[in-house]
Amino acid sequence: MENERKRIVVLLLAVFSCLLAFTSFAEGAVKRVTVNGGIAPRDGDSWEKAFSVEDFRINHAMMPVDTEFWLAAGVYAPGAAGNRDAAFYLASGTSIYGGFAGNEVTRGQRNPRANITVLTGDIDENDTRDGNGVTTAINGNNSYTVVVAENVNSTAILDGVVITGGDASNSGGTEFQKNGGGMYAVNSSAVIRNSSFIGNFADSRGGGIFGSISGSRVTNCYFSGNTSGRGGGMHLVDSDEMVLEDCTFSDNLGLYRAGGLSLRNSDVRVSSSTFSGNRAFDGASWGDGGGLFTELSSPVLTNCTFSGNRAYYGGGMYNDGQAAKVINCTFSGNAADVGSGLRVYNGTPEVKNCIFWNDGGGNEIVENSAVAVVTRSVVRGGFPSGSSIITADPKLGPLADNGGLTLTHALLPGSSALDRGTSAGAPSTDQRGVSRPQGSGYDIGAYELAVSSGGGGGGCGIWGTPFPGVLLLILPMFLIIRK
Repeated sequence: MENERKRIVVLLLAVFSCLLAFTSFAEGAVKRVTVNGGIAPRDGDSWEKAFSVEDFRINHAMMPVDTEFWLAAGVYAPGAAGNRDAAFYLASGTSIYGGFAGNEVTRGQRNPRANITVLTGDIDENDTRDGNGVTTAINGNNSYTVVVAENVNSTAILDGVVITGGDASNSGGTEFQKNGGGMYAVNSSAVIRNSSFIGNFADSRGGGIFGSISGSRVTNCYFSGNTSGRGGGMHLVDSDEMVLEDCTFSDNLGLYRAGGLSLRNSDVRVSSSTFSGNRAFDGASWGDGGGLFTELSSPVLTNCTFSGNRAYYGGGMYNDGQAAKVINCTFSGNAADVGSGLRVYNGTPEVKNCIFWNDGGGNEIVENSAVAVVTRSVVRGGFPSGSSIITADPKLGPLADNGGLTLTHALLPGSSALDRGTSAGAPSTDQRGVSRPQGSGYDIGAYELAVSSGGGGGGCGIWGTPFPGVLLLILPMFLIIRK
């Protein structure tokens, strides 16, 4: 009985810790919003007198600093049919939170998983959509972009919404009309968290997000079924000191470069994130960088998983220039004609404590006019110029929920990666937040095998734990169908 009480206490503390992550932000003045609004006067001070979507559009940018907008579940369009320039605009000092049922008195009571709040570019309401209003195929004339964050600082917050149906398809138009179908962010350090970007399109760059967003943080976000010429999920330019953490890029399409994430002149830090099933493909020939494409950039990637991505050059990642760092990452099942795991075209990337076990055999890491410094890594088929290279099977489990906020490949017993990494410069936890080391040394790759339990499970995993505050990373992985 005593052991049972202790177990219950531990479980309650774990749940409380998870909830605290979503409720610890200070609340300011609140304006409540529903799609149709409440009774007159619609001042937003209560759910009964909630703003309508039209009131929200008009009043958002005029509210005092520290105003929070609480959006109830439903589908919100930024304007009327025919106005393709219509968008929702973020403003410094104001926050947008989705996931409310319409009766909450504190933000901590919201449940974005149950109360799906959709910001959509489907202004003429004729997209093919799922039951929640999320676009699976764009039809007709949608707004060019759904959300704009321009000239805003880190006090502009977007949290707990789904952004879908943006269609930046005007190839001869302005930057705003051809980049950033889901979100167009320029000179911005807005905070974006717990949100999904699904089924958006951009003719040029950034299907989900196009951004010049130095200093911004994008946390616990999901990018799926977005399409663009470059950067199906996201394209960043001139975005130094930006952080991407606990994000998933899955089943996005870059028509010639970067199915998942594209970086140009952007020294971004990417951690605890998964790139899976992304493609760089124009319909006739494969392009560059299935999961990630970097150009003139020195990103730092830590505890990331690249799984099942496809391109001609660089199935998992394509590096063009400068000195990227890839630390404790796992590349599994990626495919490319040249460099199934990593293609290095220019620069001198540092690769340490990583696993390359893809579909290419000796084609795992391919250099051209460049030298990759690869140490303490498991490389299928070997890497002759590397140091402390292991060629034995790392025994990876399938991409799955092993705890944490993103999917990972577990290390199975007998893995060649166990206890073989270096602690120098390595992260203190793995992709799931499990502390390192668990055994006699650091495990190689994004996953640390927990010796006491055999690994897997637990944590605040959004894929399997039904506590409030989790956002819809369980939505189907759509691949946008162009009109």
